[in-house]
Amino acid sequence: MFTGLALVGASLQALAATTASAPATLPVPPQQTVREAVREVLDILQSNRLLADDDPALRRQMIRTILETLDCQALFMPHANGAGTDATTETPAGIMIRQATVGGIFAYLRIPRVVPDIPAHLTEALEDVAHGHYEGVVLDLRYTAGSETDADAGAQVLARTGLPIAILVNGGTVGAAELLADSARRQAKAVLVGQPTRGLPYTLHAQALASGDLLMLPRIETATRPADGNARALHPDVTVQQVLPRHALWPSEDDSVPNTGNDMCLQAAVDLLKAIHAFEQ
Repeated sequence: MFTGLALVGASLQALAATTASAPATLPVPPQQTVREAVREVLDILQSNRLLADDDPALRRQMIRTILETLDCQALFMPHANGAGTDATTETPAGIMIRQATVGGIFAYLRIPRVVPDIPAHLTEALEDVAHGHYEGVVLDLRYTAGSETDADAGAQVLARTGLPIAILVNGGTVGAAELLADSARRQAKAVLVGQPTRGLPYTLHAQALASGDLLMLPRIETATRPADGNARALHPDVTVQQVLPRHALWPSEDDSVPNTGNDMCLQAAVDLLKAIHAFEQ
């Protein structure tokens, strides 16, 4: 009996030694495109009855997830019929300009998203600024994207205030927000403060889906495209190295001003406006 066990043990040791000395050869998986891989996963889920293929809410959520994962700056616009609360994606309330006072004498405006009628929203907000006897404006476009808009009209609204304007930008400033910042720099003599923008000055055009929903796809503005064909970021006039994540600045979308006492970008803008105000006295 002991001899038999010894033989078995010796055989196992020999097998282990052989396995350790010879590298395992694993089959090389075939190369798949992203589309092929996604289709395969969906087919497997459906064949195992784990995919409700006729669920409109699930379809919309999957489309949103794909767009967010790709980070391609496209927007999903559900069809008004049957879209429920999703239809409010681009309503004016969704881009309400948040207002506050910073530095005691300066108006702070935050635009969560640039939309086509942003000039009207700016006009309304700046009317309140005029009544408040402010000495300058801080326009916060950090982490602001946008759809098609008349950037020049928005910049003209800012220029009509006659006030010095500082615009906060960073790598999350993209699309129509870049167009607005660039136009304001040229037409309203706004000073950009922060970090370089994303470098995708686009407007959006609609592509209809078979479901009746829309994809709003980015299209680079040819007017802002350099001769070499590559879009470039806007570089700030005053560079601030500190980069705070969105959730640190605004834990809630309803927050008016950045929720931090250490926002060096905002402080630099306030200091700049104070210097301009002192010079003009």
